[in-house]
Amino acid sequence: MTGLDLDDLRAVAALAEQSHFGRAAERLGVSQPALTKRIRLVEERMGGRLFERLPRGVRLTAAGAVLAERARVVLAEAEAAVEKTRGVLRGTSGELRIGAGLTTLFAGLPEVLGAFHRRYPEVRLTVRDMASGEQAEALRRGDLDVGFLRQDAAGPGLEVEAMRREELRLVAPAKGPRSRRALWESPFVMLARSVSPTFHDHVQATCRAVGVTPRVGQETNQLLTVLTLVQAGIGVSLVPSSVAALGIGGLRIVEVGVAEAAWTVAMAWRREAVEGTPLRHFLGLARRRWVSEAGR
Repeated sequence: MTGLDLDDLRAVAALAEQSHFGRAAERLGVSQPALTKRIRLVEERMGGRLFERLPRGVRLTAAGAVLAERARVVLAEAEAAVEKTRGVLRGTSGELRIGAGLTTLFAGLPEVLGAFHRRYPEVRLTVRDMASGEQAEALRRGDLDVGFLRQDAAGPGLEVEAMRREELRLVAPAKGPRSRRALWESPFVMLARSVSPTFHDHVQATCRAVGVTPRVGQETNQLLTVLTLVQAGIGVSLVPSSVAALGIGGLRIVEVGVAEAAWTVAMAWRREAVEGTPLRHFLGLARRRWVSEAGR
């Protein structure tokens, strides 16, 4: 189709459908002489007749039928490309890459993702379970669009907004020791530091604030496995309050009682990543879900 533009293809498609210069011109919103001239120029570029002129209209030639069919395909693809591009510019299509720490995956994020998907079903969502430090670096590299991380781990170059407060809780077997001292002296089930250095170090710092050195009985790579092992009587553990509140039976949940157990979960993003992307819509939904919790 070298030498033809979309207006040429629209003219061919309209005339092929209407089989009449007057009706085709009216559909295109042009004068009949203008359409006649355009079709004549198209035929000159193609090197032959595309329409057979009849007393009361036109009829496609074999070559015209080929061009008309391809014109309809190209016009549909062009319209789809325009609409998809506009969707990206409006932030209603494209991709949104989200990073989340352990606590956010259990508290609030599924609800926000569900609401976002219902409103913007053309946006492809990807969620990565990442430690706070990893999220911050991925955001700065442009590998993530938004992250939910510890506020003090965000670092420079990012927009940061506090979302909610979180704290560690001691979980123990429901039929385990009752005294506070016996609980802290029990073997600890720990999430491996390789999974989340920031979480692991926070657990250790909280234990120091309480005045104990955790006696690690077992490590695991999954937070739910931690709860399962505690439930089985293997030991006790420190887990985020949002995880402790999942309602898993057979567990006793105890407040730690030191300020070091608490931290702030924040939402972080690059300012330049907002305009013309799904991120601006997502930020609004997340704020409505969490911002009221930040000051509690």
